[in-house]
Amino acid sequence: MLSRLPLPLILLLQVITSLLALHNTAFQDEGLYLLAGQQIFLNWMGKTPYLEPYGLYFSGYPSFYPVIGGILDFLGGLEAARLFSLLCMLIVTTCVYFMTVQLFDRKSALIAACLRRVSVVSWTPGYLRCLVFLFPGAGGDALPMGQ
Repeated sequence: MLSRLPLPLILLLQVITSLLALHNTAFQDEGLYLLAGQQIFLNWMGKTPYLEPYGLYFSGYPSFYPVIGGILDFLGGLEAARLFSLLCMLIVTTCVYFMTVQLFDRKSALIAACLRRVSVVSWTPGYLRCLVFLFPGAGGDALPMGQ
């Protein structure tokens, strides 16, 4: 039982620190991504065209990732988008743990999960984490993968 306790504790720490920052107002870049997602989604539905060339300055796949945030913002507001980001963060940390167990051992996996937890992206408040929706660990996952 105690051998399986550290990973849930790491994930719990991620949840607690993220939920503390959940009720802030939207950061400028976060609001831009959510607005872009809403505009692109409305364009897909045939409601209104968007004229802004988001592909010129958004990273990743600009016609898809912001749309997830825009749809979640329609459905549940800013908190829904941030909770989805938290869910993605927890999935990435768990994947880092199990991938490292397969490649190395359990002790290395705990170190990798802890490093993933304290990476810059993980400590970023929820309003900035929204910018990297499906890949919330893009900045921190290279560390365990490069070992």
